[in-house]
Amino acid sequence: MSFIILLISAYIGLFLHWSKKRLRKQTFCNFSNYLLTHKSATASSTISIFAAIVALYASGDVELSKQTLAIAFGIGYTLDSALNKSPEEK
Repeated sequence: MSFIILLISAYIGLFLHWSKKRLRKQTFCNFSNYLLTHKSATASSTISIFAAIVALYASGDVELSKQTLAIAFGIGYTLDSALNKSPEEK
């Protein structure tokens, strides 16, 4: 169950990264367009997020705490920032 919660926290990070780009007017698309325009970049981002959470979970006895949720959120936010592109980017 904690694995699923960590994944949800990471994908919330991905969503909030898009949200930040939208608020700063770096993108004007909705969330679905953000994910579907550059499918290979989105696939890289989402698969990397999943792999990082698997690695975090496999590293030992993972206990749900504010710290592990923050780490999972940071993984999602950072990997989306590094790997994904908005539709305005080429």
